[in-house]
Amino acid sequence: MNSTRGIADALLAGRLRLVDQQDHGSSGYVLGFSAATVPLSKRERSTLAAAETGVANKVVAIEQSLACSTVSESLQTAISKLGFASRAEFVKVMAYLRNASSAAEVRVGGAGAPCWVFLPAESLNLALCLTAAEREIVAGVLNGHSNAAIAQARRTSTRTVANQLAAIYRKLGVFSRWELAARAGRAYSTLAQAS
Repeated sequence: MNSTRGIADALLAGRLRLVDQQDHGSSGYVLGFSAATVPLSKRERSTLAAAETGVANKVVAIEQSLACSTVSESLQTAISKLGFASRAEFVKVMAYLRNASSAAEVRVGGAGAPCWVFLPAESLNLALCLTAAEREIVAGVLNGHSNAAIAQARRTSTRTVANQLAAIYRKLGVFSRWELAARAGRAYSTLAQAS
């Protein structure tokens, strides 16, 4: 794989699987992918594609005439097959892979499979439009934490976190936690072009 988009496409097709993830502190993350034949059903592929864009399970269920629980189970099964721990992790990684605008932003190592991707910590690029408190809340959301867990970690009320999250949604033009994760990688480039 020589491009991040190629890695994202291979993940959705079931040709790659996440096999290693290392946190390098403030510098970023290294993700290891390996060639695989992941047996994804048609339903799993469609729910993965919808999740990648931040579409809510309820919308997918309506579009495909399925129960929400069926969509949730299908999505969780597919995400596990690809080696991700959660939907938030999958959406975050896919957003980075799809929206990398330069080699300096995301670096790919390895010719073919296995391959490694270095994602710098600043890949979210939200610093220009969000306050420090809002960036902390976005980090909590991207790590899959509930409003209550974020509030406890920040020593504030759940209501304060909900209000700050609403402000973040307005600033970034998103409507859900999943959409926030899917679009977080694009926030900076959109704002930079506007200013």
